[in-house]
Amino acid sequence: MLYYDWVDGERQRLEDKFLQLLVDSAEYKAQNKNYLAAIDLITQAIKRDALRESFYCRAMDYYAAMNNRSGLIRCYQALTEELLESLNLPPSARTQQQYQQHLGLARE
Repeated sequence: MLYYDWVDGERQRLEDKFLQLLVDSAEYKAQNKNYLAAIDLITQAIKRDALRESFYCRAMDYYAAMNNRSGLIRCYQALTEELLESLNLPPSARTQQQYQQHLGLARE
């Protein structure tokens, strides 16, 4: 079996490009107030890279924009669990602050 080192680099480059397309598409949907579609797209990105905190932050923005408190809480809890399980770390202070701000605004 042949193996070329450049394949890993190319695979990562394409994965990064795909993730950026998901994020850009989610942001486009959110700008047009289609938050459900935005959440669907950013959730796809999260499934591909579950440790990228910025993806969860975008999802929290979208849940907050929909005034969906339970979605916001589930999203933050999923991030917290993933970071603790994988890295034994809590979310960053910035993410915690964002969550608290959104929590104060989102009321169901």
